[in-house]
Amino acid sequence: MDEKKRALFENQKALLDTFLSHGAITKAQYDKSLGDLRAKMGVDGASSSVTSTVCRAVRGDLPHVLAIYAAARERMRESGNPHQWGEHHPSEDMVREDIATGQCYLVMQNGAIAGVFYFAVGEDPTYREIFDGAWPDDAPYGVIHRIAAAPGAHGVLAAATAFALEQIGEVRIDTHSDNRIMQNALKKQGYTYCGTIYVFDGTPRMAYAKCRPQNGVR
Repeated sequence: MDEKKRALFENQKALLDTFLSHGAITKAQYDKSLGDLRAKMGVDGASSSVTSTVCRAVRGDLPHVLAIYAAARERMRESGNPHQWGEHHPSEDMVREDIATGQCYLVMQNGAIAGVFYFAVGEDPTYREIFDGAWPDDAPYGVIHRIAAAPGAHGVLAAATAFALEQIGEVRIDTHSDNRIMQNALKKQGYTYCGTIYVFDGTPRMAYAKCRPQNGVR
């Protein structure tokens, strides 16, 4: 497929993703429409030509970010993980603050928002103590939180991880024990399970870390 046709497909798909995330169409309608679009344009299910870039979110991105989080919460519930984000996490106020402080980042693919995540360098209070394990070292680190992909998007965790490791030599992240999808994704991206941490509401999370390769060692 030529570049112009691929871009047109991705733009049409992004529109369908937006409709789905806002509840304008059902998942069944989305799947049918996407299948019809692929058949019409001769696109298979895997889009290997997609390139991801990362940028900071701005205030105007708020509705899109909230829609991605809403869709992610629904996918969590459907996959047997209803408790990690519940009905309202991340809250709109939290997202607004992330954007205001420059810690909300977008993964862009073909001009559309494919995913969102929080990133900051510095000590995370919930990572000060780790149980039944240990962090790799005491070196400075960055943290990724509140990461979510838009419906149908791929490569968001890989893009966020690559970006984070460009900023700092070690990245830490956590997830719920029920979030098997994220656990598998972290393993594929080369994260190491380190132990258990407890978030602010007192519930446990599985903690992971990944270090930037140094002279082919790490």
